[in-house]
Order: sequence, then structure tokens, then C-alpha cells
Amino acid sequence: MGDSTELSWLGITPERINEIQRNKKLSEVLTKISKLAKSLNCPSNEKAEQPYKGLLYALASKIKPQINDHLPLLVKYIVEDKLRQESQLNSALEYLLKHVGESLNEKEMNEYCGVGIVVTYEEIDDVIKEVLEKHRNEIMEQSFSKNRLLGNFFLLLYRCCC
Repeated sequence: MGDSTELSWLGITPERINEIQRNKKLSEVLTKISKLAKSLNCPSNEKAEQPYKGLLYALASKIKPQINDHLPLLVKYIVEDKLRQESQLNSALEYLLKHVGESLNEKEMNEYCGVGIVVTYEEIDDVIKEVLEKHRNEIMEQSFSKNRLLGNFFLLLYRCCC
């Protein structure tokens, strides 16, 4: 059974803790992750802070038995802000699953899951504008043909962003 103090540190409510403790595997993994994160000085006051608690919970619920030996590394990556988004965590898990039984190439894994890559909202906005402008004529021509709903969406997006 998982330790309710450790689960509580992850910001899980007492009601949810009771539910989680019925799932022995999840409860044990969450407890282990909580202890690892604390030992690595995960930013917290009395409880783990966001985005850490969300990423740590996602890790516990998604990790597969065949890559459990990488749990300390993944917790470390989360605590050290190397994995900052759930999409990065998902990519790290995917990478590890593709390389089960192989020695870990940390550099390759880092590239695969985007460690160190930070994209701002402004950069995303700029790319959207660039793509919309590049395909402006095509969007305008097809806005009411092939897929009316999708066409209307792109037309609105274009007007909004450009």
C-alpha cells in the first residue's frame, strides 16, 4: 500500500488517496516517485508544486513495468526541469519503450523528447502566422469547398492571426 503522507505531498486529495490505495501498483509507484522527488529536492512548500506534481502523477500512471528501472532518471529529469511538458514525458517514455533491453543513450533520448527546447507562445504564434500566410490563397479558395467546417475554421484563424 502507498503511504498516504507521500500521496498527500503530491497534492492528491484524501478522497482520491483512498481510491488510489485500492490500486496497489499505482499507489506503490506514486509513493516511490514522491520519495525520489523529495530526495532530489523537488521544489515544494508543504506539497509538490505545479508542474511537478502533475508530471510526477502522469509518470506514475503511464510508466510500464519493462522500463521501471528508469524511474529514478525520469523523476530526476522532471525535478531538474528537463521534462517540462507532459508531451516531453510521453516522448521520453516512448523512447525508453522502443529501446527496452538496450543501454541508455541519454543524449539520443534528450533529443528525442526535446530536453532543453523551450518554445514561447510568441514563437508558436509566429509559426502559425507564417504557415497561414504561406497557404493564404489555398485557404481562401478551399474555405467553402472540401470540408466546410475545417475551411471556416482556417478562415477564422487566418483573420484572427493575420
